[in-house]
Amino acid sequence: MDEIIVDGARLKCAGGPNALLKLQVVMSSVKVNGKKVATMNNSKVVATGICQIKTTAAQGVAQPCIPQLTQWFPASQSLVVDGSKPLLTSSCVTCVVGGRVTIQSSEFVKLK
Repeated sequence: MDEIIVDGARLKCAGGPNALLKLQVVMSSVKVNGKKVATMNNSKVVATGICQIKTTAAQGVAQPCIPQLTQWFPASQSLVVDGSKPLLTSSCVTCVVGGRVTIQSSEFVKLK
């Protein structure tokens, strides 16, 4: 069963396996266990580290990871938070640079 993602979740990008990515919920009126619920529209990815795809394209010159993301999918089909669908453990998003970002951490709440 999928679980709802909350603020602070750790992420992983296939295009920058050594980069550190974290989900930051910008605004949410709904909190679970004291953490803001992440939705398709209220979350951004904060990254530190090197993008391997851009570094390869730059002939080995290290390039920073600066996420340029498309739309998250899938999201909850049964819940709505602040007019948007909550992100789930199965949610992912594509970076236009070429990597796919997935959720890796235990920052979630089980759906009942």
